Amino acid sequence: MSKDLRNSAENMRACSSGEASGISDPIVIERDPHGFTVRHGDRSCDGLCWDEMLGQVVNLTLPNGGGRLYRMLSDAERATEEARGRERAEQVAARRRAVIAVEYPIEGARRLNLDLADILCWAAGFRAARPDDPSNHPMGIHAVREFRDVLSRAIEQASTDEQ
Repeated sequence: MSKDLRNSAENMRACSSGEASGISDPIVIERDPHGFTVRHGDRSCDGLCWDEMLGQVVNLTLPNGGGRLYRMLSDAERATEEARGRERAEQVAARRRAVIAVEYPIEGARRLNLDLADILCWAAGFRAARPDDPSNHPMGIHAVREFRDVLSRAIEQASTDEQ
């Protein structure tokens, strides 16, 4: 047998056994109602669609450890990630609970919104007239702008709800 054929046969044997890619544990593919799960050793990646599952398997079997397209987590890592996710959800819920609501007539809110626009315009003119002295610029303009943005969104939402 020629040297090229012998090398080719050895490469095929290494690839089929997983030696070339460093695969020592089998790759297991499971299907469930949420898609596919790829398992390799103690790590897994779930919720993959057909092409994602194929890409993950191909990347796991590439020579020189081609890498992973999607994160493979152990059970302990998954539990840690889920705990972080619950903690983030609780933080978001706490921020939402810390929101205030002020009842104000829609027409009054529209007038207030226009008045805030006038204040912001005046402040811009004041700053333009005195660009060399920022220490004397009106303070709190960022807060006024932020409040006006919140008020504008609330007016838009209330107007949409009226229709």
